[in-house]
Amino acid sequence: MIVFEDVDPNRVYIMGYSAGGDAAYQIPARAADRWAGAAMSAGHPNGVRPDNYASLAFLIQLGELDGAYNRNKVAAEYGMKLNALQAANPEHYEHATYIHAGRSHGFMDHASDGKLQRVFADPAEWLKKGKATKISSVDCNSIHWLDKHVRDPLPRKVIWDCKTTMDRSGGKEPGFWPTSEKGKLHYWLGLDRYDKDAPLVAERVVAEVDIASNSIKVSEIGNYVRLYLSSAMLDLNKTVNVVVEGQSVAAKPRLSLKVLVRTLLDRGDASYVFPACLVLSKNPEGSWILE
Repeated sequence: MIVFEDVDPNRVYIMGYSAGGDAAYQIPARAADRWAGAAMSAGHPNGVRPDNYASLAFLIQLGELDGAYNRNKVAAEYGMKLNALQAANPEHYEHATYIHAGRSHGFMDHASDGKLQRVFADPAEWLKKGKATKISSVDCNSIHWLDKHVRDPLPRKVIWDCKTTMDRSGGKEPGFWPTSEKGKLHYWLGLDRYDKDAPLVAERVVAEVDIASNSIKVSEIGNYVRLYLSSAMLDLNKTVNVVVEGQSVAAKPRLSLKVLVRTLLDRGDASYVFPACLVLSKNPEGSWILE
C-alpha cells in the first residue's frame, strides 16, 4: 500500500481484538519502528515488555468484566507500567488505558450514534480497591485515537529492550534481501554485526541525540552498538562525539554507498535509508572505540 497506493509510512497503525489483541501487544513491541501507533482491544500481553513503545502511541481497551486469563486486571497493570515509563521519560510512552465499565469481552469501542463510552477514570484505583469511584465519558473510538499520532522514525531518544525482537529476515523471493541481521534493528540503532564476529553482550540500549553539540549520549549498552546516521539527525560533515560510561569518543562519519544500499534493502523504508554509520564497541581493556 505504501509503494502502490501512496500511503504515508508515518501514518500506518495496527489494531487487534481478542487473539488479535494479543498480537497488538506483541507485534509493535517487536517492530516498533514500523508503526505510528497500536490499539489493543480485549487481548493479553503474555509477558511481552512495554519498553519498546517509547516512540509508539499505545492504546489499551478492555471490558471491566473480561476476566478470562485475567485480561482485565493485566490490562490495567500494563497501563500502570506505561504510566511509570512515561513518568521516567516524559516525552515518550504516549498511551491511554480504557477499562469499560460494566462491559465484558465483546465490548464496542464506539457506538453507532457516536455516544461517548463509560470508562474508569483511574484504572489503578479499580485494580487496587476492586471498584471504581469515578467514571469518565470518553471518545474511545480506536481510529479517532490513533489518527492523532504520527510516527517519528528518527526519535532523538531511543529506548531498546534488545531481547524483545522478532525475525524480520524474510524469504528468498526474487528481488528480496533475506538476512538475519534485519531483526537486530530498532529505529537508528543496530546490533547487526555483518562485519564482525565477536559475541554480543546487550539486553538493553538507550541512546539520545543532541543536535546542538552534534553528539550522542549512550546511557545503557552492552559492549557494542551500531549508530545509523543521517543529516536529519546530525551534521555528518562534522565530527560526531559519543559519550558512554563517562568516556567521550569521537569520529567523523564516512558516507558509504554500501551502507546506503544495505539500509534501503534492510527495511525498504525511505526513513531508514542511512548514508553513514558509526560502530561503538568496547575493547578487551574496557575502553570504548568509535569507528
